[in-house]
Amino acid sequence: MKTILIAILAVLSVALASVLGYQKLTQPETMPVVNQPVVGQPVVSQPIATRSDETIGWQTYKNEQYGFEIKYPEYLAIETSSYSELGEFVAFKGREALGASVNIRSRDKKRDFFGVDKSISSVDEVAQLVQTRMNEQKCVIPQNPCILGVERVSLDQMGAVKVVFSYGAKSDNNYIGILIPTEKYDFYIDLYGGQNMEMQNTDFDLMLSTFKFIK
Repeated sequence: MKTILIAILAVLSVALASVLGYQKLTQPETMPVVNQPVVGQPVVSQPIATRSDETIGWQTYKNEQYGFEIKYPEYLAIETSSYSELGEFVAFKGREALGASVNIRSRDKKRDFFGVDKSISSVDEVAQLVQTRMNEQKCVIPQNPCILGVERVSLDQMGAVKVVFSYGAKSDNNYIGILIPTEKYDFYIDLYGGQNMEMQNTDFDLMLSTFKFIK
């Protein structure tokens, strides 16, 4: 009986070895995984459109005396002048009329910004005073500016006040006045939309985006 049991176990061991050997022979060999570079079309980085892209071909006006520069479209021409009361005046003229301007006045000169006294240098306070004047105004006299909107903006990381206005009733081509108060000077940047149909708000906004102070 014991001899028969040993014989059966021997037969089963031989059978199991045969099955395992057959599986190993028929199963495909597993190769190690190696990261291979993907071959295909090269990836092209698309440039992100920036406002500077839209000013390619524009001219640059640089004023080292007052430490600023600004770009302007090719259809505008530069004309500079100095006045005892107005300070330095840079005009950007189109074929039809004045398109935009930058006026630099010493802080000891008269401030001409919607009645806000020159002693006030806080941008928030200037904006609040212009807002108050807008709420109290009566836009009936064509010679007087009618304030249509006031907002606090930033130019080259400097606080500024932007005012949209017209003369008399509201028109499709309004004027824009921006005040940047600094320690020594008041910088005024103006758009004469009511005079120059050639100068559009989009170009003026692009000009503002290029304004920066230089050392």
